[in-house]
Amino acid sequence: APRASSQDTDPGAPVSSRVYIIQPGDTLWSIAEQHLPATASGSEVLNLVHTIQSANVRDIPTLENFIYPGQSITLPF
Repeated sequence: APRASSQDTDPGAPVSSRVYIIQPGDTLWSIAEQHLPATASGSEVLNLVHTIQSANVRDIPTLENFIYPGQSITLPF
């Protein structure tokens, strides 16, 4: 599925290679997929999902927690 909306840049968003602003429709899985090659396996995507969640444990304590448009998270890569 196209993910163009999650790659749009908000002019008011901070510019950093380590901060990502959650867009409508984003999931941790879709964010991880955007930062991996198209050939990445499901286990590679899941590993990156866990890495992202762990780096943001204060805001995303578990994978069951919701993420919200406008929320900023740290990408640890």
